[in-house]
Formats: sequence, structure tokens, C-alpha cells
Amino acid sequence: MMTSDTKSTAVMCEELRRNLLAAGCSKRFITEFEACLGDSRRCAQMLAEHRQALLDRIHREEQQISCLDYLVFTMKEEQQ
Repeated sequence: MMTSDTKSTAVMCEELRRNLLAAGCSKRFITEFEACLGDSRRCAQMLAEHRQALLDRIHREEQQISCLDYLVFTMKEEQQ
């Protein structure tokens, strides 16, 4: 039989998993994150690294969009 503390912990863990998935974390990342929950520094480090990876991807994709915008601009200029 589950106590209310056990239920609360289970709900918190499920909420944590959903949040990590929504943040783009892989199942492997989530498993590793849950394994180190007792080590708040390691958890913070993992989250910071994931955040940086997301920012790096955004910056690469922004650069790609800029290249496409320039290509569209030059094509329009050539048509005039």
C-alpha cells in the first residue's frame, strides 16, 4: 500500500519526467538525471549543459535562416 508521501513522490517524479521531456531531454538524459537527484550540483550541471546545447542549436538555426533570407533577397534583387 502506498502512503501519501510515496504518492506525492511518484507524482513529483512523473511531473519531473514530463517537464524534462517538454524541455527536449532524451530518455537517456532523464534516466541519468533521475539517478543523480541526490546530487543537486550534478543535476544543475546537467540542466545547464542541456540548456547550452539548446541555445547552440538555436544559434546555428538562426544562422541558417539568415543565409536563406540573404539568398531570397539576392534573388529578388536580380529579378529587378
